[in-house]
Amino acid sequence: MSEEGVHVDGSGPACKTMNAADELAQPGISGEVERNALAAAVKEVAEARHRVLALAARVKKLEQEKCELLVSLEAEKRNLQAMTTQAASLETQVLHRDRQLALIFDSTSWLLTKPVRVVGGLLRGRLASIEK
Repeated sequence: MSEEGVHVDGSGPACKTMNAADELAQPGISGEVERNALAAAVKEVAEARHRVLALAARVKKLEQEKCELLVSLEAEKRNLQAMTTQAASLETQVLHRDRQLALIFDSTSWLLTKPVRVVGGLLRGRLASIEK
């Protein structure tokens, strides 16, 4: 048996209704025209019921997929929030380091040691060219 009473082996309510409609349509029954019309109507109802049951199963599956997607969306929202928080923290760290560097570059000691840095850079450049 599959979902909502639909039986694969032909024993479900929709199949029984269709079988009953076929029996009503047998020749030799009095009022054959009315019975054939009734049988056709019953068969249509059975087929419609079968389609409705199939659609109900599809709707149930889609609702389950929707729930799974909503759970996934919530997880992604949490990840985004964590990443936003981390980015803000890193931005704060960068601003702090920028302020520290500005203080160093604006200091008197940095200005006084500039000639030493320049000479050291020249010597390193000459040493690097000699080593090559």
